[in-house]
Amino acid sequence: MNWQFVFIVLKFTSYFLLFSSYAAITLLICGWLHDDRNMVKRLFVFNICTVTTLIVVHLGEYLIGQWQISDVPVWLAIAFHSILIIGILGLLAKICSIFKLSKKNFSRNLKLVQKKLHKEQQIQQATITALQDSEDRFQSIFNYAAVGITLIDRQGKILEANQAYKDIGIHDIDITQNNWLMDNTHPEDFDQDRKAIAQLFNNKALYYSYNKRYLHPDGSILWIDLRMSLVQPETPGAAPYAVAMFENITQRKEIEQELVCTQERLQELLQVRTDQIVQMHEELSWQTNHDFLTGLLNRYAFERQLSQLLNTLRHKRKLRSEHTLCYLNLDRFKAINELGGSLAGDAVLQQVSQIIENRCRQSDYIARLGADEFALLLYECTLEQAEKVALSIVERIQMGQFCWQDQEYSTSVSIGLVPINASSGDASEIMIAADAACYAAKRRGRSRIHIYESDDQELVKFRSEAQWINKIEEALKNDRFQLYVQPIIPMHPEADPPHCEVLVRLLSENGDVLSPGLFLPAAERYHLVTKIDYWVIEATLRHLALNLTERTKSHIYSINLSGASINDESLVDFLQRQFELYPIPTKMICFEVTETVRSPT
Repeated sequence: MNWQFVFIVLKFTSYFLLFSSYAAITLLICGWLHDDRNMVKRLFVFNICTVTTLIVVHLGEYLIGQWQISDVPVWLAIAFHSILIIGILGLLAKICSIFKLSKKNFSRNLKLVQKKLHKEQQIQQATITALQDSEDRFQSIFNYAAVGITLIDRQGKILEANQAYKDIGIHDIDITQNNWLMDNTHPEDFDQDRKAIAQLFNNKALYYSYNKRYLHPDGSILWIDLRMSLVQPETPGAAPYAVAMFENITQRKEIEQELVCTQERLQELLQVRTDQIVQMHEELSWQTNHDFLTGLLNRYAFERQLSQLLNTLRHKRKLRSEHTLCYLNLDRFKAINELGGSLAGDAVLQQVSQIIENRCRQSDYIARLGADEFALLLYECTLEQAEKVALSIVERIQMGQFCWQDQEYSTSVSIGLVPINASSGDASEIMIAADAACYAAKRRGRSRIHIYESDDQELVKFRSEAQWINKIEEALKNDRFQLYVQPIIPMHPEADPPHCEVLVRLLSENGDVLSPGLFLPAAERYHLVTKIDYWVIEATLRHLALNLTERTKSHIYSINLSGASINDESLVDFLQRQFELYPIPTKMICFEVTETVRSPT
């Protein structure tokens, strides 16, 4: 085998590969950014293998005697090439490692920057979208708002307006033409517009609101609720403008005007009703204190005036003044009512009251106390002067002819006089004394005057009778009357059936039995006898119904009735109810009418 040829081929091949490694290293250095660290490693291993091959070739040539070991340049060249290749490859590997790390960091940073930039682009895009949406919403609100919206400059010119403003009809031309806030404004509201614009654009107010009037093209008045606010644009150099909102409140104003008119009408009606109520109150007050028929004071008002006078006398005892009370009662007045009816009686009472008024002063008090009773309080009048006044009244009434429907009636009057001074009693005592004096005048023959005296026997009797009023009322209330039966003995013993008379007695608070002669005269005078008769009837029927036997059915019981009870219209109905309530034979009861001594009227 020709080893020399083999070594020559290997040598040339090794040198070719060696120079190829140089070329690859040069290309790698020039374009290292386009390669990676693995390529450097592969070139490093390839060059190590090439240098090792060269060393093996030279050693083989030496062994076969083709190359001298003492050939120093060759060894130096091999060593130089080997060290150079290894150093270049090691440096290249280190540089590649450093640049690879820098490239990696740069790539990572670049990715972070790209990610951040992308995020910022997204935010910017979202912001732009939000701004666009906001602008769209604002434009939609502006265009489709229910109230009119306009943009106004410093001079009051309308820059832009929505459809709602156009629909209000303030202007009859298109908004794209020159329209101003003050156009068609009511002359009285011009100054208000100028003031509002000046306040806004001079930064004296950020918001202004007021109501104004516009003159509609058809001549009617539009009421507008106008609210303006100033807008300062953020764009440098942009002029400020005002946003004005217009709301048509014409209907509200009309309703308010109607409400004002209604309120005024209600106020007038209320005033009318108030006047009516005041008038009614005055009428009621008048009716409370006056007699409806004669227009005189009634008993309540008269006694109040009398009480006030007595109080004045008690508190001013040094004031030695004397007054007189006159108590008047018409004579035979019941006959007038029976002849001519109640209307005739009313006419007579009115004419009598006029006579009494004509005989009195304005300072005196006149009252109608009852059906035919009057009272006269003569202020600052002595008993002698009062007697003259009373005599003139008696004479005038006695001489008078009272007419009603072409019919003439006559009557007279009895008067009782009571002096009033600081030592007099209370009002009720004075009124009782005056009534007693008047009753005494009647008993003396009517059409007379009787002056009250404390020791007058007739008045003492009258007072004694008056004290029975409460006793009788209390006895009726507490059922303190008692029935007695007195048999009626017939002249012929064979007379049949047995007959009895029912008598009534009054039990005092101590249980004593009081005779009818003590309380019946007072009961007749003060119209209480009918109540007693009714009590006797009910008590008798009740007792007979509870104790009814076959034997007692044949008895007859006589019950005395007074003239007042006989004349009472309710007597028949009362008897019918009692017989229905206590079913006894009606033949058992006999009503006896006695001649009753009645007080004169």
